[in-house]
Amino acid sequence: MAFSLRVHFPTTYLPRVIKLSKLACFLRVIKLPRLAFPIRINWKPANGGSTARSKATGSSTGKSSNSVDWTTSGCISTPREQGRCGSCWAFAAVGAIEAGQCIANGDKSPPDLSEQQLVSCDTHNLGCNGGVPAYAMQYIQDNGVCTEKSYPYASVERSSPQCSNSCSPTKSSIKRVVTLTTGDEDGLISALKKQPVIVAVTSDNSVWKQYMSGVMSSCDSTAIDHAVLAVGYDDKSFKIKNSWGTDWGEKGYVRIARGSNGGTGVCGVLTRMSYPEM
Repeated sequence: MAFSLRVHFPTTYLPRVIKLSKLACFLRVIKLPRLAFPIRINWKPANGGSTARSKATGSSTGKSSNSVDWTTSGCISTPREQGRCGSCWAFAAVGAIEAGQCIANGDKSPPDLSEQQLVSCDTHNLGCNGGVPAYAMQYIQDNGVCTEKSYPYASVERSSPQCSNSCSPTKSSIKRVVTLTTGDEDGLISALKKQPVIVAVTSDNSVWKQYMSGVMSSCDSTAIDHAVLAVGYDDKSFKIKNSWGTDWGEKGYVRIARGSNGGTGVCGVLTRMSYPEM
């Protein structure tokens, strides 16, 4: 049963009433079959981060060498609404692929790809019960992806319709899935100069759920549970695209303060970082 919560914050975090059940999303660390990734993926190695790293290069759309904002490039789609389904992993993966393909091709707008295909058809993940974005990107690399128009999102109310073969997937241009080591802020900055990067955060807390504007400097929980897309940075913060619709935060975005914060970043933003190399 949904319930409402009102809390008080400094001026950066303005109080409002939300229904907590609508914003549920779980990025689960689940035991899944080992996949043959070009770069080894391991969410929980003994050293706390992935054993694989890739140094990205490229130019940015930022105003200076100390800032990047891919939302000004035309290659970032409008933040979407995942609804009650725990499909953040699918939205993060699709957002990264849309942006990466648009940037690599020099297009003026991103393709509109299907999250529902992942939720219903990717058997290495768990649909509305959570998943891993890197597995989702591997699925699209292996199987292609349909457009949103041909396979529209239907899981707003936490349902996962059976996989449909009514659309014709387009072959993916993903060359490999790249993962970064937990806590590697320099690696994230380097990758963001090339394209947006999937990151994980801790969202099951009042600070995140009640966020409206400003730079988020802390979260009152530590469990990593939500996949989002980093689309830029400046000297003080990372710009993050969420999948809770445009009514949340800064028209669907949040700025999270930079800094290691014990190695995982503020609100966990330096964990489970990955992107598709096109």
